[in-house]
Amino acid sequence: MAYESLRKVLRLLEAFRAGDRLLGVNELAARTGLDASAVSRIARLLETDGYLERDAATKRYRLGLKVYQLGVLYLSDHSAFGRLNTALDEIALRTGHTAYFGVLEGRQMVFLATRQGSGPLQVVVTPGERIWAHATAAGKALLARLSDAELRRVLGARLPGYTRDTVRRLPALLRELATTRRRGYAVMRGEWAPGVAAVGAAVDVKLGARPVAISVGLPTFEATPEVVESLGQSLLKTVEALATWAKGSSSA
Repeated sequence: MAYESLRKVLRLLEAFRAGDRLLGVNELAARTGLDASAVSRIARLLETDGYLERDAATKRYRLGLKVYQLGVLYLSDHSAFGRLNTALDEIALRTGHTAYFGVLEGRQMVFLATRQGSGPLQVVVTPGERIWAHATAAGKALLARLSDAELRRVLGARLPGYTRDTVRRLPALLRELATTRRRGYAVMRGEWAPGVAAVGAAVDVKLGARPVAISVGLPTFEATPEVVESLGQSLLKTVEALATWAKGSSSA
C-alpha cells in the first residue's frame, strides 16, 4: 500500500513536462490517470514540502524549488556535466547554431542543456525535454551503438512519430543506423519537427550510467550536404576531445 501511494506521488511529479508553466488539478488528473480528489490531496502535501508551488491567482501548480535542488545535486555529482557545457559553448560559437546534449533513457532522449547560436533563425530545445530517440540526431547516434538485436528488443517493430518524415518502421531505421555507424555521426531532417534538422554524435562520457550524445540543430533549408558534412566532422573532433578529457579525468 505504501509503495502504491509513493507511485502516485511520483506519477504526479512526472506529469510535468518541459514547457509547462502551470497545471491545474484536472490537467494533472488527466495526465496521471488519478482521480481529481487524489491529485488535489497529493498536490497539497507536495506543496507543503516544497516540491510543488501553487500560483496564488490561478490555484494551478508548478514544480517547486525542492525539485530544482535535487536536480542540481544530481548534476553536481558528475564532473562531466561542466565539461559538456563548455563543449556546447564552443560549438555554438564556432557554428552559429544551437548546440545541446542529452542522455538516452529507454526509447527516449532527455535533453539536459542547450546553447543558442547567433543566427537569426534558431532551433529551440528546452532542457528537460523528452523526445523519441529515433526522431533525433543525438538519439540515433546513441542507438547506432546498439546491435540490431538489441534495437529490436528496445524499440519494437513500430515506432512512434512526430511528422510524416519520422522513420516509423524498424527495418528503415536499422538501415539508417548502419550509415550512422560508418560515418560516425547521425542526421535528422524534419523527423522531430517540420523545418528542423540536426547532426549528432555519441560521446564516450556518461552521466551516471546513461550514455551521452551531443547535437547541433539548424533549419532544414540550411542543412545542405556540405553543411551537414562540415558539422558532422566538427562534432567528431569535439567528441574526440571529450573522450581524451574523460580518460585523463578517470586516471587523475
